[in-house]
Amino acid sequence: MPEISPVLTAVIVTLIVGTVASLLVRLVYRRRYMAAAGIRALAAMRWREFSQFVITALQAQGFEAAPLKDGGSSRDPSDLLLTRDNRSWLLTCRQSPEYRVAAKQVEEMSQAVRRRGASGGVIATLGRVDRSVPRAPERIELIDGRGLWDLIAPLLPPGLHEHLTEQAQSRERRTLAIAWVSALGLGILVALAVGLLRTTPEAATAPEAAVEQAAPAAPGTAPPQAVTTAPSPAAPDSAAAPPASAPGGDDEATRLQVLEAVNTVAGVNRAVWSSRSTLLVILESETSNPRPGICSILERYEALRASRIQFQPPSGSSAAVRFAQCRLY
Repeated sequence: MPEISPVLTAVIVTLIVGTVASLLVRLVYRRRYMAAAGIRALAAMRWREFSQFVITALQAQGFEAAPLKDGGSSRDPSDLLLTRDNRSWLLTCRQSPEYRVAAKQVEEMSQAVRRRGASGGVIATLGRVDRSVPRAPERIELIDGRGLWDLIAPLLPPGLHEHLTEQAQSRERRTLAIAWVSALGLGILVALAVGLLRTTPEAATAPEAAVEQAAPAAPGTAPPQAVTTAPSPAAPDSAAAPPASAPGGDDEATRLQVLEAVNTVAGVNRAVWSSRSTLLVILESETSNPRPGICSILERYEALRASRIQFQPPSGSSAAVRFAQCRLY
């Protein structure tokens, strides 16, 4: 059987490892990256907007929003009342991705359900549920980050959804580049190891071949000279590749006019309405400061001049999200 050269060995290992890593990223990590970008966007919203998305998402499960009855808890603004099948349910929303639902929070919700005579409770959080919490606590429904994102994702505006998709794709491309560079490095290491394993036995058998050729000659004859040639170790022929590296009301026509004007401001890459009260502005660079130009546009519209502006850094930037407001209510 012919031996495989070190170069071919490196190529085969690189292709196998790189292909497996690409499939893993596209089939598994693509959804995780999209969910992570969506959770960050939901966490940056106002709590009222976030909770409204949660309530709207729960309507698919038969829930409807209802006002709190007298005697309800007022110290926690995230305690809401829902109805399903003419029965009341309590809803608690936790917007922070760092929030953890532990057994204590579940027990507190169970006590609130019993105290207020509700049929059950729902805890919705962008964070996680601890493993110590039972999978299906009695009369309590738990919805954590990934599950909550899957419910809210279809409700987001198309512009915001496209922006989140771009963020996830950018992260996916970086991961694929790292995976293929790592696969190449592994292929080179395997080729070097195979080359060393092949040359070591040949070097060990060279002295034995020399002794056989230098056998004693018959009397009266000159002994023939023994010519021995030790095979030189074959160096792998491979080189490491460099790493890849108009004044008026709050209607849709007015909002479109605002978007068209904002998109012409210097430093703005793209602008979309992420909600009725928030204008998402994607910057061209980290140093862009289009706020004065945007405010001069918003102040022309009485119904929109107090909108909140969310300045989103460009994809791949490590800068933080900034918020601004041109006029107060």
